[in-house]
Amino acid sequence: QDEKRERLRFAGEDAKAVSEFFAAQAGKGLFREVHAKVLLDAQADLVSMKSAFGSFFNDARPDDFAVIFFAGHGVMNKGFGYIMAQNSLYDDPYPTAYRMSEFQEALADIIPTRNTLAFLDACHSGVAGTPRRLMAQAGEEGPRTGLRGDDDTERFNDALSTLAGKTTGRAVLTASRNREFSAEDSAKRHGVFTYYLLEALQGAADGVQNGEKDGKVTIGEMYDYLFDKVKSDTKGDQHPHVSGDYDNNWPLAVVPK
Repeated sequence: QDEKRERLRFAGEDAKAVSEFFAAQAGKGLFREVHAKVLLDAQADLVSMKSAFGSFFNDARPDDFAVIFFAGHGVMNKGFGYIMAQNSLYDDPYPTAYRMSEFQEALADIIPTRNTLAFLDACHSGVAGTPRRLMAQAGEEGPRTGLRGDDDTERFNDALSTLAGKTTGRAVLTASRNREFSAEDSAKRHGVFTYYLLEALQGAADGVQNGEKDGKVTIGEMYDYLFDKVKSDTKGDQHPHVSGDYDNNWPLAVVPK
């Protein structure tokens, strides 16, 4: 809600859609049950975000699969990265935002699952940072700014890329590389990253690596599809990035062949 950051129009829709997709996977062959905690817009205050890692995962077991999805702003301040909550203050993130070190601790220590996948559609540009060509698709006018980030964006994405490197079974997939922002698209009513993430998981990525559809989407297939689509749609301005120590053949979804 801090007016010093551009307002995001579709972050809540992104989170809701991703949660609904995984909820629909229950009983299809990969996941017997799916339990979700969804925080949208004003619900995503700092205390609620931390609680989602703490109390929500109390009943999780090592053989469970954990998925964390975040759509919103990320900032750097005095050399430290922060994930912004709804009530975070841009000029005073230390007491009001989710520190990257705490987020890393949650991924590595608080969540007890052996396999954990985090999606971060962060470093958002919102309307002000969206290329004119994307806004033109929705008939909107806006400033002639591209997706290129600043030094803070580069350092924040560097911090994101190191999150999953210290433990096995952890993957962190981010919407963009260093010195890039991530775009929202009015026509798609999603972040570009999330839009193609959903397309990939819904079956578009099945078989992209070897040409053979087997009715499942793996993390490797998902990433290959997502990378190509986001890069193409943003004319090379945005490149998703994956890091961590994980099995490229993790199945994420069961889809029609």
